[in-house]
Amino acid sequence: MNFNFLSPIYLVGALGVAAPILIHLMTRRQRKHQRFSAIYLLLQSKNRSIKQSRPNRKFLLFIRCLAITLLSLAMANPIFSLGDSTNLGTKGPIAIVFILDDSYSMATQINQKSYYTRAVKALLDTNKSLPAKSTFSVVLASSPSRVLQQWTTVPEKAKNLLKSSQPSSRTTDIGAAIKKSLLLLKEVPQKNKLIYILTDRDKNGWDKEEFPPIKETTSYMFNIVDFSKMQHGINKAAVEHTEVKQEFLSNSRVIKVKVKTANLSQSKPIRKLKVSLWVNGEKQTESNLDIPINSSTEKEFSFP
Repeated sequence: MNFNFLSPIYLVGALGVAAPILIHLMTRRQRKHQRFSAIYLLLQSKNRSIKQSRPNRKFLLFIRCLAITLLSLAMANPIFSLGDSTNLGTKGPIAIVFILDDSYSMATQINQKSYYTRAVKALLDTNKSLPAKSTFSVVLASSPSRVLQQWTTVPEKAKNLLKSSQPSSRTTDIGAAIKKSLLLLKEVPQKNKLIYILTDRDKNGWDKEEFPPIKETTSYMFNIVDFSKMQHGINKAAVEHTEVKQEFLSNSRVIKVKVKTANLSQSKPIRKLKVSLWVNGEKQTESNLDIPINSSTEKEFSFP
């Protein structure tokens, strides 16, 4: 098993353990003891009392260093990836479908790197560590789901496609992507089959009605890497559905886009949520929405 980090830059924080060590060394005092027989017994009694009530300084130093190290590891977001076939209980090759969430929310950036960029890196790192003669494919999870890479045993084929890809402006449909993955797994003869999902687990992309029946998935292994853990706070709203149509007038046409936006909060309504429509990198129009608690609101945009 390989041990990787989504944000390895935070590992630099582990160097902070030097601070409590330096403070400990600088504040440590060298004491000289001069014994006087007349009060020796009294001092011994006092020293025993102090030792019992005063905590061990070395133990406190260890706790401080451990806390700094664990904090750095937690902020670096560690993940486990398949390093050898022992993870699947076999020494043979496996067939693995990578479901890569390329929806709009995966463009969210943390420390100048998007979820999508980190997901691609995690996919490629995991791919390198697969057992020999394993085969893999890649399915994109934005709606509609589609196969980016058919079955191959050559990692370089997917690498070039993934490096040049970008998150889309679509919503997520994990259920449909899993259905497509199950169809792909039926095409290969390997006994050991795995579905590896890389996503931010945006709520509107996990519609239980779109998922295949449980009985169709019990013979496969699933692994989910959740990139939303890197985010500070939670999403308050999400676009659930979009619908595009066009109308022809006498000398022109009008494009209409209907957007369904959800309030994900269970306790607070959303007031004046700004929603804008962008086409080819240019903003066409925008509007403010009021959305009640745990409900959705539809808005239709039109352009030009």
